[in-house]
Amino acid sequence: MQTYESLKAFISCPGDVADEYRISREVIDSVAATCKESLGITIEPLTFHDFIPQAPRLPDERIQDILNAETPKCHIFILILGRRYGSTEPGHQKSNTAREVEIAIRLLKKEKKINVSQLFP
Repeated sequence: MQTYESLKAFISCPGDVADEYRISREVIDSVAATCKESLGITIEPLTFHDFIPQAPRLPDERIQDILNAETPKCHIFILILGRRYGSTEPGHQKSNTAREVEIAIRLLKKEKKINVSQLFP
């Protein structure tokens, strides 16, 4: 049985770049299909859309908190920006996108663990 190294690619983007987001998922899927057999690597995209609540959660448990915990587990960070820099949740000074970027930059500086890519439409 073939075993594959699994890489997670976190896609951070506000809601105004839906086309670019869709294209990034398609590109990741295409690259993953190519790399799977030739390099033994799988690539799994991870985004906000992957954490749609399946059951009611406690008021203090937000999808963004889950995303912020998942971001450090990723190997690739893709930032897609258009005109917006994301929305800000009550009780926070920075947008969700800004918070995700800060996590990625901290990982890049501290652990040199994550690759950072940017796409500007």
